Amino acid sequence: MFWFLLRLIKRDFRWGIDGSLFKNDRNYFHYRAENIPFRFAVSSAKYAIQKSNYGDVSIEIFHDPKHHQNISHLIKSIQKTLAYCENNFGKYPYQTIRFAEISSFTRGFAATAYPATIYINEKQFHLNLTGGEGQDVINELAGHELSHQWWGNAQLKPVYRQGSGVLTETLAQYTQLMLYKNEYGEAKMLEMVEVYREMYESSKAFSGEEALYSADPDNANVIYNKGLVKMYELYLLIGEAKINAALRALLEGHRFPLGPATTRDLLEELRKVSGVEQYGEVERIFKL
Repeated sequence: MFWFLLRLIKRDFRWGIDGSLFKNDRNYFHYRAENIPFRFAVSSAKYAIQKSNYGDVSIEIFHDPKHHQNISHLIKSIQKTLAYCENNFGKYPYQTIRFAEISSFTRGFAATAYPATIYINEKQFHLNLTGGEGQDVINELAGHELSHQWWGNAQLKPVYRQGSGVLTETLAQYTQLMLYKNEYGEAKMLEMVEVYREMYESSKAFSGEEALYSADPDNANVIYNKGLVKMYELYLLIGEAKINAALRALLEGHRFPLGPATTRDLLEELRKVSGVEQYGEVERIFKL
């Protein structure tokens, strides 16, 4: 079969001097990446591209030329997220981070993260952030989705099982919350917590009540809404610095391609930083 495919390539394509293939005025490229869990997506559009950087990381925003209103704010939020995550959790693992606009016909999510690329619903690119349409969703999306380059599909890649959603979505919610606090202060952070608490309580009749420790990874109400509220409780209990130290240690011990982490590993790292006098309360947060 492999030989047959090579015959087709030789017959239908020509090699370019840069190693690409071209046919009928189109270029074809072969890309290879190392140390990335198998997860990718493709978008295609007539994009305008705005570039910036954070240190040695290239930032690229692919967007509709007419949807430019929030791009400067998005770039600043990306830079602040990279700074927070690198300072607290470890080096960003790639040379580039790309945010790409996709059509609002794609319903059901505001954004989704892949290794080195994040796709954002077009509504976020031209949402009026100063006109009362909502709080700073650009800050939230950048904080949550970009932190998945640490929590989820790029570095900390848990096995799909009970509690695994905590190691992806709940930790991304926590990072989002801390970035929002740093940008707008404790009072605004508490407002965000109350919004998520209300969403959790109003949806609990449909989602059911589950402990974070063993939550179904498909139970969005628990791993997102309850997760943010419970991470806020943890923040009040042991503080941001200890939480971040535990998360850094968790990542160092389970970074892809090392063995995947579980919520048991997360609790063990929190035990090390919280001490005997507080660990009972830490367990209560995750197991009730």
